[in-house]
Amino acid sequence: MWRTQTTSRPWSASAMRTPLPRSRSSSISRIFMGRIRPSRCEESLKIGLHAIFILGSGCLHAAARHWALQQTDGNAMNKNSLTALLLLAAAGFVHAEGNVLTLGAGIAGAPRYSGADDYAIGPLLAIDWQFANGFYASSLRGIGYGRAVGPVYLSAALGYRGERSEKNRDGIGGASGSTALRGMGDVKGGATAVFGASWEIVDGLVLEFSAEQPLGKRRNGRTAGIGLTGTLYQQGKDHVTLSLAANAGDRDYMQTYYGVTAAQSARSGYRQYRPKAGLYEVELGMTWRHMIDIRWAVTGTLGAVSLTRDAANSPITRRSRSGTGALYVTYSF
Repeated sequence: MWRTQTTSRPWSASAMRTPLPRSRSSSISRIFMGRIRPSRCEESLKIGLHAIFILGSGCLHAAARHWALQQTDGNAMNKNSLTALLLLAAAGFVHAEGNVLTLGAGIAGAPRYSGADDYAIGPLLAIDWQFANGFYASSLRGIGYGRAVGPVYLSAALGYRGERSEKNRDGIGGASGSTALRGMGDVKGGATAVFGASWEIVDGLVLEFSAEQPLGKRRNGRTAGIGLTGTLYQQGKDHVTLSLAANAGDRDYMQTYYGVTAAQSARSGYRQYRPKAGLYEVELGMTWRHMIDIRWAVTGTLGAVSLTRDAANSPITRRSRSGTGALYVTYSF
């Protein structure tokens, strides 16, 4: 469920001093749909496995996950332009009361696309700028706003779903795409509107909902997800969480990422396939965060993704079950 998903409640400076990324669907450029979701207190703040996997020229899982596995299917903002904007702006406002700038760097790995049987490993880079008034600008979460309405935290953001290439693309920033998709054509990236809601059922247990609507490439389809995250262990400087999520897509989304048209079949050799709308994947993730001090933190994430129903039966799905992982360090100003 974690596609350009992200959220933010009135963030306190202490709450933001936590790692950044979290994931959500499949493909290297988006695999880790980095997601920082602040909870009512620093103790419940959760960094989901959907961290954004920033590769080469694209940003984000992504993130995902088709906002870090279709990761070129990822949901996030364009890395080059957004990163430059954040760095320039940071100089003048990072020290403003209540504003927090967090930088993150590490390594992440995930399937080349949702359903791939080969993996790509590359650098994970992140910049997240959270304003005290609820607005945020992030390479992981996009540009948006979040606030608490009673017991529920609501957010809306402008994100970016990365492309899916039919070729292997290797660069300084990492690898993306797959020759297994040769003849399928490239799935172009585009801006998306991302909406989220979370509710802390009890202390340490959060229920989350998310939805993603393409703004430019509408034929790429919409997605929605639901997830549950709970704290397994928290003592001293260590915090361990376990998350379970399920993601669904409309007919356009399923056709774009798992279907095969007559033209694609003729070029690629895959049989024609028209998947139905509905549940396409289930995710299980565990995140461990260690606070080195008030500003530095190290985070490790492991996840398991299982494609379901029509997505698992797609001709382009070579492996319906896959793993993801990331290890990164963050520093908050």
